[in-house]
Amino acid sequence: MINDSLKTLWTLNLASTFFMTGLIWLIQVVHYPLMSYVPDESFSKFHQAHSSRITWVVFPVMLVELLTGAGLFFLFHEQIGFWTATLPFLFSAVTFFGTGLVFVPIHSKLQSGPTDALIKLLVRANWARTLVWSIHAIFMVDRIPF
Repeated sequence: MINDSLKTLWTLNLASTFFMTGLIWLIQVVHYPLMSYVPDESFSKFHQAHSSRITWVVFPVMLVELLTGAGLFFLFHEQIGFWTATLPFLFSAVTFFGTGLVFVPIHSKLQSGPTDALIKLLVRANWARTLVWSIHAIFMVDRIPF
């Protein structure tokens, strides 16, 4: 029998993953590529505004995704199966920690001044997050345990 805690954790992980998947596709296809059109003299101000505003949108949702993924792993791996419980946690951890370890440093460098190479690196590297979030979303729908 599936309990309400599992349903709640799964639903919150699914919802946060879907939100982030949609957002990352928008950022990947529209927002990041458009950075190269921002004039150098206003880029720093633009980038600072982007960084501070996007953090308020993504950090709470990514944190919910990570914590609910951890909850599925630690609380329900025996009930729903090892991989069904583990993969949401792994996907969430990869995007959460990858953001901090890879993308925050790229954005820090961009704050000092844009270069075409740095913007291209941001766009290319972000395909990894886009792919992971997309696979995570598909997995969550495919493996609903209730």
